[in-house]
Amino acid sequence: GSSWAKIDDNDKKTIYTWESRINALKEAAIGFVVSTAGSSPDSKIGISIFKGKKGELVNKLEKVGSNPTEMIKNIAKMTAAAGTYPAEGLDIAKEQLENSGGTNSKYVILFSDGDPSDEAKKPAETSIEELKTEGYYIYTVGLGVTDSTRALFLTESMNDIKELIDALGGKKKSILSFAGFGDILMTCTSKNSRNFSFGYLIGSGATNEEVNKYLETTTVEGMYTLKSIHKLVRRKKVKMPIINLIHDIIEGKKDKEEMLKFLINK
Repeated sequence: GSSWAKIDDNDKKTIYTWESRINALKEAAIGFVVSTAGSSPDSKIGISIFKGKKGELVNKLEKVGSNPTEMIKNIAKMTAAAGTYPAEGLDIAKEQLENSGGTNSKYVILFSDGDPSDEAKKPAETSIEELKTEGYYIYTVGLGVTDSTRALFLTESMNDIKELIDALGGKKKSILSFAGFGDILMTCTSKNSRNFSFGYLIGSGATNEEVNKYLETTTVEGMYTLKSIHKLVRRKKVKMPIINLIHDIIEGKKDKEEMLKFLINK
């Protein structure tokens, strides 16, 4: 296409990555719709977008199980435009939630392929504060060139956890609660999370000495939880392949590159 250009081996130009980011964004959003439709079809999802300085309601708030295909198609048609103005989409989401009624918890998940444009930062902060004041939970998923892999990883993890919840007699849709999907987003995307920092350390190829030094000064709850879950999964005979793979990587039984192979083959 027109975005391709020949670059010499010694060229120091920055590679253009916009399309990679928007595609990763769409993969993450589609994964969320598919996962929710499967585990909690009565949950309502609406989709508003910000394209340049214009916001648009793509799907009104409705039960995701009623027409997930239409939602997926609308997400797939999204394209990038100049500038990032999240307030335009957030304000539409707020209006939809205000008119939805009901007493269930309400969430706004902001999928963004970049930081807000300079002039858009203050309006975005204002919109977020207004949503919080209304009692809505807000999460941001920022996607870059390699984050499509992270999106796929999160989707697979959620699917595995749903199976464990079911095996223990719980309701699969509880994965969408604040303690479920909310906590997963926070611990898997925030640099302030010790679990995220530990996983990043492993993934970046840290030596055993570096890993042990980190563990001497930092409590990584997820590592101990992983060991307990791994034993529970085996005892309950639940298929959780991604949990088994993470366990083997942490224990040094498999190389971290096995994770990428696993995701590619899914």
